[in-house]
Amino acid sequence: MYVDIHARDASGFEQDRSKPGKSMWVNEPDFKMALVKTPATHLGSPPWHIELKGETTEEKGGEFSYRATWRELQVQLTPSDLNKLFAFALEHGLLQITATESSM
Repeated sequence: MYVDIHARDASGFEQDRSKPGKSMWVNEPDFKMALVKTPATHLGSPPWHIELKGETTEEKGGEFSYRATWRELQVQLTPSDLNKLFAFALEHGLLQITATESSM
């Protein structure tokens, strides 16, 4: 999972896209995924949500100006978010769904 986040001053009516602002990224191929069933009021209290977590450490500088930055990313997806994601994937032919008859 790779996520790139950019932040710029938006205190005026329009963002000033001429200035670089601040940028942050997390690149984690082995991110963790969990089903969370506790109420999340900040998400509108869905019955469940999926939580993705990843972290990255970036090292810069040398002997006299060494700096390490640790970043943690947490993404929470509600049932509505997943419906939108799967609808997009189906619409663009990224997923195929097949049904098979089970013998019981």
